[in-house]
Amino acid sequence: MDNFEFIKKFFENLKCSGCDSFFKEEAVQLIRQEDNNIVVRVTCMECGKALGLAILGTDRSGFRNSIKFQENSEAPSFLENNLPDDAITSEEVNEARKFFSGLGADWTKYLPKQN
Repeated sequence: MDNFEFIKKFFENLKCSGCDSFFKEEAVQLIRQEDNNIVVRVTCMECGKALGLAILGTDRSGFRNSIKFQENSEAPSFLENNLPDDAITSEEVNEARKFFSGLGADWTKYLPKQN
């Protein structure tokens, strides 16, 4: 399974906050792919709500460390007992919000240039 297919499978396990439907494979649109990351746009196919853009690393060892995999399977299994012990704090959420809102309308200038 290539990295983009893996990313689509990942989003199929998430639900839209607008209509509570699972994202379909078609919801994930490839914007840009590089050696170490993929930029995708995610839009709910049921209600049309845009989840937004996601910049995702493609280091498989990182995926395997953050997602519990079933033995001999490439499909992620999101099991409750594999969640981290320390939850994200509201302060961390506010810091992330401030960071992203400070990027401005032309946030793409911060992405690595394609060759």
